[in-house]
Amino acid sequence: MSMKLMEAIAAAATECAKCNSDDAVAATPEEMADFGNRYLKKHEFKPGDLVMWKKEMKETNWPGYGVPSVVLEVVPGRRDAKDDELRELLIGCKIFGGKYSSYWFNANRFEPYRAKTPVQEKAPEEPLIEKAPA
Repeated sequence: MSMKLMEAIAAAATECAKCNSDDAVAATPEEMADFGNRYLKKHEFKPGDLVMWKKEMKETNWPGYGVPSVVLEVVPGRRDAKDDELRELLIGCKIFGGKYSSYWFNANRFEPYRAKTPVQEKAPEEPLIEKAPA
């Protein structure tokens, strides 16, 4: 990450910490730098790839953390017409009632799926790949 970006993230975190709004959550400059590094880490996806949310990047109720979803389409630079948000990754996932659906997401919030057990509903604290017994 460039020094300029890290400085901007640190300044934003410092300003946020001063905020008294009920919905604002203060973050340290280190936490924001970590978020920025994870967000900016690019993965090249193609249709058929299995993906999952990056740690602390989930922005909807589904899919859950650690739950595999399939890439259906990739349109680099695609933006949502309603809010101009980057939405370049169409993924298919299983939702409530066992039905399947598809949604557009920001590809920066996803990483390749890594097998694990059991399915997690919150951000993983540890890597999801199980270690072989010693």
